[in-house]
Amino acid sequence: MFEALIITLREGVEAALVIGIILAYLRKIGREELNRSVYIGLMLAIGASILGAVALSRVGLNEELFEGIAMLIAALFVGTMIIWMWRTARQLKSEIEQLRAENARLSAEIQALRSDPLAIERLAREELGLSRPGETLFVIRDESRR
Repeated sequence: MFEALIITLREGVEAALVIGIILAYLRKIGREELNRSVYIGLMLAIGASILGAVALSRVGLNEELFEGIAMLIAALFVGTMIIWMWRTARQLKSEIEQLRAENARLSAEIQALRSDPLAIERLAREELGLSRPGETLFVIRDESRR
């Protein structure tokens, strides 16, 4: 009985932590109108848990067989989650590296715009094709950059 109390307490604290993280994230991104959906989902999960417990207590199941099957299903879920995380981690790593490179390029461009008085003129000429009155602008496109 004491073991069941400890497990239930631990799972309750874990669920409260997850709900708290979700609510904090919704507040951070300014989507607090979704809090109601989180609470509805929480109530539905509690209700489904109670109904599942009542249904399982009324059905005469072999407890050891049921626990074994439940553990195998849980192991399958954990295994597929690990595989998904490995695959996603590779993609996320490359995306983060690309974003860091882009951030470094933009930071260098901002620094040049702040410190080099000719940088704005160079940017206007190269990127926007602007010229001074009386100038003739020739654009030579590098076909290898396409």
